[in-house]
Amino acid sequence: MHRDIQLNSSSRLITVSQRVSLRVLSFKRKLKPAAASASKRIHSELKHPKLLYPVIFIPGWISHMKSWLEFLPVLTADSSVYYMDTREKPSAGLSKDILKYAGEFTMEKHTDDLEAVINALELQDKEFYLAGSSMGANIILRYLVQGKKNPRAAAALIPNLNFKIPPWGVPFLYLPARIYYLIKPLIKFYLYLFKSDRGSEKSMLHYIFYGLDAAEPERLQASARDMQSYTLPGKLEGVNTPCLLVGSRLDRMHLSSTVRKISNKIPNSEYLEIDASGETHTEWMAEKIIEYFKMYD
Repeated sequence: MHRDIQLNSSSRLITVSQRVSLRVLSFKRKLKPAAASASKRIHSELKHPKLLYPVIFIPGWISHMKSWLEFLPVLTADSSVYYMDTREKPSAGLSKDILKYAGEFTMEKHTDDLEAVINALELQDKEFYLAGSSMGANIILRYLVQGKKNPRAAAALIPNLNFKIPPWGVPFLYLPARIYYLIKPLIKFYLYLFKSDRGSEKSMLHYIFYGLDAAEPERLQASARDMQSYTLPGKLEGVNTPCLLVGSRLDRMHLSSTVRKISNKIPNSEYLEIDASGETHTEWMAEKIIEYFKMYD
């Protein structure tokens, strides 16, 4: 169905710190004439036609927007959507000297970026929703613990316990970044053998490979170094925001057992288990998120 929906977007760079500006895309939906019946079908399946408040969507680490071409049209069919690229993405505006500074790509920085974007968009407390995948989900979880403005509800798709790379990869974090082009096939082979849900029809692998192919080596390397120290935030028990947690049964990178534990810690949460993590990029998942948010609209 997404082939029948044209997405109109406007793009802006939002300054989030002295050294960083992030690309934020604002999406509006435009249906082709032939898609009218499909649109009516979606609206009839959902509880009521539109979300009153906008959704900020945060993709995963180095995730490429082309990975979300099925998901985004359905999400924008029932809501205003701000698609927030994170600072390791090629789209981010970074100062020339940022790579000289350690700690510019930590989860703390990403969380501060989200708060800056919320303020720049002039969104008020409980007048927006948050949704994110993988690292985007982890950013949301940390924000829910410390954020000053609360979303009405949040959806965290396949968050990670950590972002540690295997021991054999650690030396490459400190070699010249251009070596990335030589080891990229090795990274893909490792993910295929040991981390993917490759046996599934909805495998995440090709989405990850999009991001690896588009990544800028220097930013990727600095981000990987800084993310080695990440651990799940404490105080999740104090999160009052309604939260949908999505885990994948077959995913060996984002363990469903981790997502269940997170869901159990957050008082007002709901856990949804899917088979393969690639399902998070589908029209069906976008509909599930909209259905969940509409319970709190």
